[in-house]
This record gives sequence, C-alpha cells and structure tokens, in this order.
Amino acid sequence: MTDAATLIGLQVGDQLGHLEYVVNEVTQAGYRAFVGSGGYFPNLLADDCRALLLQRCGPLPLTTSRRRLEFLRPPIPGRRVQVVGWLRETSGLDTMPRLRVAAFAVDEIGTEIMRSEAVFSVRERPKSALAGSGSLTNQPVNSGKSPAEYDGLAGVGVGDTLRLGTLVLPGGNTLTRGQQLGNELAGLDLNDGGNDLSPLVVGWLEAGIGRWFGDDFRWGGQMSLRLRRPLNIGEVITGEALVTWRNVEAGAVDWQLRINVYNQLNRPAILGDVTVTTPSARRL
Repeated sequence: MTDAATLIGLQVGDQLGHLEYVVNEVTQAGYRAFVGSGGYFPNLLADDCRALLLQRCGPLPLTTSRRRLEFLRPPIPGRRVQVVGWLRETSGLDTMPRLRVAAFAVDEIGTEIMRSEAVFSVRERPKSALAGSGSLTNQPVNSGKSPAEYDGLAGVGVGDTLRLGTLVLPGGNTLTRGQQLGNELAGLDLNDGGNDLSPLVVGWLEAGIGRWFGDDFRWGGQMSLRLRRPLNIGEVITGEALVTWRNVEAGAVDWQLRINVYNQLNRPAILGDVTVTTPSARRL
C-alpha cells in the first residue's frame, strides 16, 4: 500500500507555491452574480487550497470534505493578492488518500486578509445526470454594512434561525462559467474535469451570513464546514443558521451559529459553525 504523501509526490510541510490575482470590480461583479448578492470574497470561488494543490500536483480527482475559513479583513479592490499554501497533513492509503492543505492570503502591502484550510479526498465523485440551468434565490435580509446600522438582528436570540436562502446547484454552461471565473481569479488555466461544487457552496454560504452580519462577519468572522453527503449538479439545497450562543459584553455581541444545509430530500448535506462579533473589533 502507498501512503497519501507518496501517491502525490509530496511530504507534510512541503510548500505548494503561490497564486496571484487582482481584486477588481469585474471579478467581484462576476463572483456576486454567480453566488448571489452579498458575496464579497472573490478568492472563495477561486478555492485557494484546491487551486494550489492542482497547480503543484497536476490534475487530481479531488472531493472536498471540510473547509475552514478565517476572515481577517476584506480585500481592497485594485490590490494584487498573493496566496501561499502548504501540505499540512496526510492520512489514508491509496484506496482513499486524504490531504489537509492550509493557505493564507496577503495583499500587495503585506496585509493578511484571509486564512483557509481544506481537507480533500483523492477519488472520483459520482456524476449526476441532472444538469440544472443554475438559479439562486436569496431572502433579502441585511442590505447595510453592519448590524449596527440595521435592525434585523435586534430581536434575534439563542434558538432563533436565520434563513440563508436556496441554491440550485448549477450544471452545463453555468457550471463551466463558474469554473472559468475561478480560474481567472486564481490566475490559472486549470480544469480537473470534476464536479466538486464546494467552492460555489462556500461562497453562497459566505454571502448568506454576510447578508445578516455585513462587514462584521467580513472583518474577523470564522466559518467551518463539513460535507455530510455528496452534492450533485441540479440539486436544490437550502441553508439556515441556528443561533446557539449570544453574549453581550462591553457594548459588543459575540455570536455562535450552527449552519445546516439540507438537500431536496430534507437530509443534512453540510454542517458548519460560524463565530462573529458585532461590531467587529477589526472595524473600530
């Protein structure tokens, strides 16, 4: 049997190189159109950890099983962003290798804007015969910059549920357009031919939480996601966030949320956790 590191020709701790791209209005507009209004981080769609691994190892049939994101501050339009990553851990044998990749993104003046981590299984994902046209419906919630400027969270407490909307996982031309946009953002010309839809879903959830918490989430929020079931093109998924903890201290409110994403059979497809402080100390 061959361990995961030998299979891909890497050892734990090996650098995966770097990516560079410019955050501009065109790419941000394309990202928002693809994941829905409220999306802010174009590098989510680029899926930095995945893109770095493919850049170093070539085409691999990757299936994302876990994502963790720490939002330090929003990228500033017009600035060049550089992402650096490395292989953090390997597990499993050649029947189902698992790779844990970590990355961080800094802008051209050295300001760190995001840290990310992802766990991938190296295997083929079942293909679905469905091919939806790709549509997105979002419940309008927070159109402002911060809950400090919006009353939507005034009556929200522990046990309340925040609706994150419904997403039809795209297929056909829509999925191809998303892959092309991701490659453009990452500065790559890669298409591994798979249907791993996790970058789109992560961006959609980031947009959904951002509509409730605005820039307070984008400056210091954290999100961790675990894939429970494979997602296929054409599926309809619905997301919600349950408030599990809320604490008021020194004029700030600390929130903890449990994300639940259900497929069209009402079975849990993704579980996740979010932490955010309003107002964020990074914005003050």
